[in-house]
Amino acid sequence: MNIKNRAELVKAMKLIATSINDEDIIDSWLMCGVADGDTDYESYVEDETFVSVIDCFMRCMVGAAESGGIYCDTLCGGEVGIPKSELTVGDAIGKIADTTTVEVHSGDGVTAVYNGKDSIPNKLNDRTVVRMYAQDDKIIIKI
Repeated sequence: MNIKNRAELVKAMKLIATSINDEDIIDSWLMCGVADGDTDYESYVEDETFVSVIDCFMRCMVGAAESGGIYCDTLCGGEVGIPKSELTVGDAIGKIADTTTVEVHSGDGVTAVYNGKDSIPNKLNDRTVVRMYAQDDKIIIKI
């Protein structure tokens, strides 16, 4: 592979890694892959550095598959090979504090914010949770 091809691959890995739907994994990429704002991709093409970037990218992809997939233009994908959750929204809200702010994100891009679990409509209780995580002072539930 020549320098130009390696630089293009590093640029592509950066785009994909920074589209992962998990801030912790993106932070990991920024530390061991290509730093935020760095566009000198040819500085990563020497054999040892290039292999290190690829190793970091592969770890990020494993993390993406386990935690949130890839996010682009309000779409998220990457659930292939990962067992779907058996947890319903009703089960999930039963596990959180009464006054917690809850954001429910549906696959069609609609987001609803509820102040306290008692304000979540019953019609959502049977929906399957794809992902649930804490962010700042709220709980995010993806259905």
